[in-house]
Amino acid sequence: MSDEEQQNDEGFMPRELTVRIDEVVWSNPKASSSPPTVGATMLRHAGGWTVHDGERTPWVDPDRPMLQPGHSYLEAVFKETRGPDGTEIPPSWKGLGEGSKLPYDDGVIGNGETEGRAVAPAKYRTIEDEPGPATLEEQLAGKSATALATALDAAAPGTSSP
Repeated sequence: MSDEEQQNDEGFMPRELTVRIDEVVWSNPKASSSPPTVGATMLRHAGGWTVHDGERTPWVDPDRPMLQPGHSYLEAVFKETRGPDGTEIPPSWKGLGEGSKLPYDDGVIGNGETEGRAVAPAKYRTIEDEPGPATLEEQLAGKSATALATALDAAAPGTSSP
């Protein structure tokens, strides 16, 4: 929490985790850098606690995994080498967007932990369901990372996924 939040005993305390890369599922063959190394670790933020009068209350991102030990996840990442102002920064792997992390227990997309609770692929599809065409995430719930890699290989810039 910020100094001011600590003084007021009120604010938000982010949760910071170190995650290990167990497998690289897919990498763009035209990428300018190599994919992350299996066994390497990355720093991630997921949820945290709201603090009011010194009492901590867990907070999780709606419709997003909390990243709990014992669960597996898929994450779409990119290598960031420049800061928001364009200056060069030490390279680090960043999530591709707000929905870049997917539950992946037992090698099944959409199976595992979301919002701190266990979900099955069928339930995960309904959590993620937004009006409009099904997203790749929704289409692949219940399938393997191999199906994801196949879909990414088949995708062309500026087109919808298969």
